[in-house]
Amino acid sequence: MTKSNEYILPKEKPFETVYELKNENEKPVEEAKHAEEVVRLPMLSEITDKDGKVKLPPEFIEKLRDPNARFRLDLVVFPAWTEEWEDLEISCMARNCGNKYVSKWIHSNCSYFYPSNIQWSTHARLKCPSCYTIADISRWSFRCHGGGHSYQTTDLPTLTDVMIAVLDKPGSNREFVTKFLKSARDIFNG
Repeated sequence: MTKSNEYILPKEKPFETVYELKNENEKPVEEAKHAEEVVRLPMLSEITDKDGKVKLPPEFIEKLRDPNARFRLDLVVFPAWTEEWEDLEISCMARNCGNKYVSKWIHSNCSYFYPSNIQWSTHARLKCPSCYTIADISRWSFRCHGGGHSYQTTDLPTLTDVMIAVLDKPGSNREFVTKFLKSARDIFNG
């Protein structure tokens, strides 16, 4: 059984308090104007799609965009899964590269003389552990030793082909690769 949401926001601006000072010996009289109409905040299950992404109803978005609104909305979002990191050990992800040799990768722009191996995450981000540069997969470019090309970015079809090769490798973390590919799809299609 679902619990109804008991938290409400006033539809109108919040009430204002007015103090009337009679004299020094008397206490101030307090008057307050309250808005009669209230808006029920939607339950998380009502504003998320089947993938867990938040989709706000249009009428709620209009209330948030109101320049005269005098309220603050704090939205706390808990991820569907936590971000996991592993060393990146795959073939070249550059577009149109035919090199299928699996290797580890390093960050060429790293300020350290011997940078650590690049890591990848379930949120389709890459990280250099040495200089702590982190960005999603679409912001990185790749150059391998056997491909004969300069630095090139990746795209979703190339990335999918590389991930299929990773899944065919014995001992691969299928759940990790699946989460990475799902996040990458969101980045490239989003």
